[in-house]
Amino acid sequence: LSSFRGSPLLVTFIYTRCPYPQYCPLVSKGFAQVYAATRANAAPKTKVHLLSISFDSSYDTPAVLHKYAEMFRKTAEGPIFDRWDFATAPANKMKDIADFFGLYYTGEGAQIVHSMSTTVISPEGTVYKWYDDSDWKPAELVADATASLHSPDGAGDSAARAQVITSPQAATRAN
Repeated sequence: LSSFRGSPLLVTFIYTRCPYPQYCPLVSKGFAQVYAATRANAAPKTKVHLLSISFDSSYDTPAVLHKYAEMFRKTAEGPIFDRWDFATAPANKMKDIADFFGLYYTGEGAQIVHSMSTTVISPEGTVYKWYDDSDWKPAELVADATASLHSPDGAGDSAARAQVITSPQAATRAN
């Protein structure tokens, strides 16, 4: 994640085979709306970056993630890969990543049972705000990302969780 330093980063977790429209597809649609809003809003436009991390590294290859991302092109109002990455991590690294982001998940065949987590990381690499559900609104994430640009130490109301983000090794990007 260190490669995203200098820009607010919004991180969430998905998997492309999620069968429940109110979970991963809804979160991805919300991220597409954030992407569209930051494209239209000149202030954070060039700064906000989005990262969707898949739980399902065995199925969600870069090609599968790329195809999944393309489903949100219309909502995002154009090409999405300049500031929105889709990635997965090796299964042996995913537990550490999930623990850091306060996420629970377990695989059951093609279905993965998981909690929700969306995090706003400041340009300094600290957790600015953490949502432990999918009830956030795109405008809230845009406001949080924009506010993180103006926070002196990058810490927002999740300062207790704030810590420097280090790069999870060997993440695979779809873009």
